[in-house]
Amino acid sequence: MIDPPGFALERFNPVGQWREAMPDGASIDTGGVMADGSKVDGPAALRQAILSRPDAFATVLTERMLTYALGRGVEPSDMPVVRKIVKQAARSGYRFESIITGIVESAPFQMRTTLESPGTETPNRVAREERPTAFRQTGNATPRSADRTQQP
Repeated sequence: MIDPPGFALERFNPVGQWREAMPDGASIDTGGVMADGSKVDGPAALRQAILSRPDAFATVLTERMLTYALGRGVEPSDMPVVRKIVKQAARSGYRFESIITGIVESAPFQMRTTLESPGTETPNRVAREERPTAFRQTGNATPRSADRTQQP
């Protein structure tokens, strides 16, 4: 199955501007069929499809947020927690705040562990370009050897 929500939003260009046709003049097909069989044709129909099943949307959102919060994928053993969070969120109209609170208060989040030993640093994974020693010591834009004037 291809991405029906993506097709429904195809009239938006990469920076979010509305367009009636592709840059080459081709027409835009925004039609698609969701996993539950409902047809969508554009952003309004996509919105209605999502609003018609708020539990499904909240479940997917909760799974994705929990994945991020735990730093690992959601496993089958996590699904009762996901269902509990969604059920609690339903009581407050599926407010984003209630989903976040449910995740933070959940056992998988509270009991998550890391692979590092306490007191060890995680290595900096950002590539850095080392500056020559002369640059670091003086803060000048030129190396020390260029600061020296040669005597004839």
